[in-house]
Amino acid sequence: MDALLAIDQATDFTQFRAAAALLAAPSQNMIYADTSGNIGYQLPGVVPMRSRSNGQIPSPGWDPRYDWRGTIPLAELPYVYNPPVGYIVAANQPIIGPQYPYPLGSAYSYGWRSQEIIDRLRDTSALTVDMAEEIFYDETIRVAADLVPNLLKIKVSDPWVLEGQQTLVGWDYSSAAGSPAAAYFNVIFHNILKLTFRDELPEDQWPHGGDRWYAVVDTLLAEPRNAWWDDVTTKDKVETRDDILLAAMTSARKEITSLMARDTDEWQWGRLHTVTLRNSTLGTSGIPPIERLFNRGDYQVGGGPGIVNAMSYDDTVGYTVTSGPAMRMLVDLGSLDESRWVNQSGVSGHAYHRNYDDQTDLWATGKMWPFVSSRAAVEASTTHRLELFSNG
Repeated sequence: MDALLAIDQATDFTQFRAAAALLAAPSQNMIYADTSGNIGYQLPGVVPMRSRSNGQIPSPGWDPRYDWRGTIPLAELPYVYNPPVGYIVAANQPIIGPQYPYPLGSAYSYGWRSQEIIDRLRDTSALTVDMAEEIFYDETIRVAADLVPNLLKIKVSDPWVLEGQQTLVGWDYSSAAGSPAAAYFNVIFHNILKLTFRDELPEDQWPHGGDRWYAVVDTLLAEPRNAWWDDVTTKDKVETRDDILLAAMTSARKEITSLMARDTDEWQWGRLHTVTLRNSTLGTSGIPPIERLFNRGDYQVGGGPGIVNAMSYDDTVGYTVTSGPAMRMLVDLGSLDESRWVNQSGVSGHAYHRNYDDQTDLWATGKMWPFVSSRAAVEASTTHRLELFSNG
């Protein structure tokens, strides 16, 4: 809390970094910007300098050779101020290269989201607020650019499966809620993970999806005879990449037909990829009438894992969203009253209040509220006023 209060009072990057030094945990991306046009980044936190190992597995506590050599000083933690490229992107990717002498973690994003944002910013000469808002809703599945060409090269003899394969022809790799191709692709990818890894991994190690498994499959695509492709349960055959891709398309055709429809025109990613907002107390009571009062959904959404519009799901369970952005906030420091915001649900915790879920439709469909701050703009937008008085 001391760090957060100090950040609130910081008036320049030096004071911002001094405030960040007070934040021991959790270590996280901290972005700075001011009304003078300066931008910056600071990684805070108490991060150990280890004598041995990298902290990913337990160390023998009785062996002094594994003792910490202290913690990384703030001055040596990654930071940047006004980088020449003119922007900073922090989307959970590694924020510094292998030249950095200390391990900072291991559960990074693999960069699909950050690279998409970087490409959009790099291709933009003058960013407007409207253009910046559109980045929130970017639903490009970048790994599809590698996988789909391989899927389309597979010779499919079954006309029924061929119908599904044809939905990928000319697809722009967008995981929009209404996209038939996005629906088929995600079900195919589920079946690739299932057919490639479940035969050799114990159940508690089955792939849960996400950009880590995008990276694994993307790497294996270049090795069509890698041993992982082989289904070890078939003793009389050694499967290759193309065998598994054909099997995945076939299984996906059966699965998506049972989940939605036989007609490919009726496939929609949002019909599989839904969000239900569950109240953390009574919404998980196990009493259906009570849960219906407190929970909201199902909302059909696009996006997915490893995508800027990060609507992830657990591949071992289904396609229902398990995590996503709690809110989206766009701040225009050149004109604060042009800022925008949306919450995942609303600002009231009372299930019957009109503000309990009045922002969810906007959040799910890619829209935002005005986020004004000047007194004049607030007064102009006001429809109700609540005045609190103290007799102290």
